[in-house]
Amino acid sequence: MNLTSINRSALMLLLLASSASTTDAWMMPSIQRVATTANTNTALSAIRKAGFGCSDAKSIDAAISESIALAKKEMASSNGGSGDDDITMAFISCAATQDVASIQKGFASRLPGVPMHGITSSGGILTKQKGLQENAVGCLLLSADAGDFVTSFDAEDAKRAVQQLEEKGSVFATEDSSTPYQAIFMSATPGMEEGVIDAIEDAFPGIPIYGGTAADNDLSGKWMVFGSGPDACGGTGISLVGISSNVELGASMIGPYTPTERTVTATKTEGRRVHELNGQPAADWVYNEWLGDEVKEAYENGGLILGQTAQRPIAFEVCVQNQEGKLGLRGRLRKLLSGRKKSTTPAAQPEYVTAHLAALGGPDEKFVDFFTPIPEGSELTIMDSGNGPSTGYTSALVNAYDVAASAMGSAKTPKAGILVYCGGMAIAVGDQLNDGLMSTLYQDRLKTMPMMGMTCFGEQTCLPQSKTNVQRNLSVGMVLFG
Repeated sequence: MNLTSINRSALMLLLLASSASTTDAWMMPSIQRVATTANTNTALSAIRKAGFGCSDAKSIDAAISESIALAKKEMASSNGGSGDDDITMAFISCAATQDVASIQKGFASRLPGVPMHGITSSGGILTKQKGLQENAVGCLLLSADAGDFVTSFDAEDAKRAVQQLEEKGSVFATEDSSTPYQAIFMSATPGMEEGVIDAIEDAFPGIPIYGGTAADNDLSGKWMVFGSGPDACGGTGISLVGISSNVELGASMIGPYTPTERTVTATKTEGRRVHELNGQPAADWVYNEWLGDEVKEAYENGGLILGQTAQRPIAFEVCVQNQEGKLGLRGRLRKLLSGRKKSTTPAAQPEYVTAHLAALGGPDEKFVDFFTPIPEGSELTIMDSGNGPSTGYTSALVNAYDVAASAMGSAKTPKAGILVYCGGMAIAVGDQLNDGLMSTLYQDRLKTMPMMGMTCFGEQTCLPQSKTNVQRNLSVGMVLFG
């Protein structure tokens, strides 16, 4: 996909649609990555069988049938017996170029009664077998106990989707806990993520949230989210998966960046739009003091600069402390994270909120737009991607797996996984994407484990220190099931 050909009006709508927070748990000055982890308790392994299948057949029916057949074949080989029955969860993804409504109906008819969670992926499906499979359909099928994976879907209302998940989960709640879920996996469409996180937190306080935002190839709004029920598919859909405490779970989000010495203060902001940086028009600062001629056309006429900034995020700290160990002003999320916990450990490492700078407003309105809200008064840091783009972010992929696997404990073996890879990063690295996906280091981690990868326009995670659920950009993460 060509980053310069993206539909600008569609982008502006999604940039302004959200009013909450978007964040990243990022690097240390020592270049050690800080990643989000979800560590389950002493639960017994719940996944009996798992299998992944992917097809780029031109016929939708053929692609669905082939992907299911391949997944069932892998399920049968993973634990003996047959893969034809006992499927209790289906994670599905497809390229946005596909007829998504037909794909949803096709999977629902072939997997009757099976809970489903699906989104469109930018470009195609990420696989360990072939790397990026363009214009493809993929599915990760799991066999577990009833209630280990509970799904809900609503075409536009996050609160209704959450209410469904509450009602379904109440059947499996115990005397020890009012909710059967140890974590929730979510998907929404661009601009809706923060509202979904807020709705989940209202109903399930303290529960970690992970997920990926639906994407398309050109930001024209072809993204879709889908679920299990009749016509459970839409461009403003919300799909949620409650994950039982019986499931061994490990999760990560890795930021392949390190902070530089260059900083600037956001002196006037409005959600995702920044009007002033260091007291001057924001676009002036971006052009005159940072990117220069790289963004000259957008500076003079207004427009997107996604390609120029995909490898250079701007970040601010979620929480910093002064010498007395008290929270300092710099990095406060103000109302954006109102009521959410913040790290109070004096030795805690910084947690960064990294934002993708998306567009410049032009000569008459010299604002800049991000894919995340920027708190007024926060100090922003320019981040550096190092050799990540030239290697397809191999190290980030490896670290994403290692951190998620370590959260499960050394005695646990992951039986299936979902890879969430930022769509902007995937587009920016181009042909090097497969260098990372097919690298020996990454393949040695996966071995025979079924894995489905999606390229997303937003990534959700729970920050490890502040225990804050956030929407973030430009990151790579994995969710592993055991």
